[in-house]
Amino acid sequence: MPNQAPKPTSGLRPAAAHPLTFGKDRMKFPVLILCAFALAACGSKSAIEKERFKVESEGWALVEVIGKERSYAELLTWMESKTAKDLGVGIVEDGKPVEKRYLQDAWLYHASIFTGSSGDSFALVFRKPKSK
Repeated sequence: MPNQAPKPTSGLRPAAAHPLTFGKDRMKFPVLILCAFALAACGSKSAIEKERFKVESEGWALVEVIGKERSYAELLTWMESKTAKDLGVGIVEDGKPVEKRYLQDAWLYHASIFTGSSGDSFALVFRKPKSK
């Protein structure tokens, strides 16, 4: 039998030897990739959570949300003043401007203003005691 011709090969490797599969189960790799993306998306914080954490870590406490808070929003601007008599916060709600003023007598105020995809905005208002 040493004179037998070698069996023709197709050039394809068996599934177990393919670099993107694990054993016989070809769906493991794509499922693992999808799970990794899902976990990464769940683990990332929104712009609202990041800003709130940053401001609260500086000693501010959340007082009020002006407007309708949306799950998806981007930080537009923030404002605070240690010397102003009051802090005016302006947003757009349902296409109409809304303004609220905070007197800074015993408290200092900080406002983080966010905008959503609809063009409306909302504000997170924080305060902390005024140092004497």
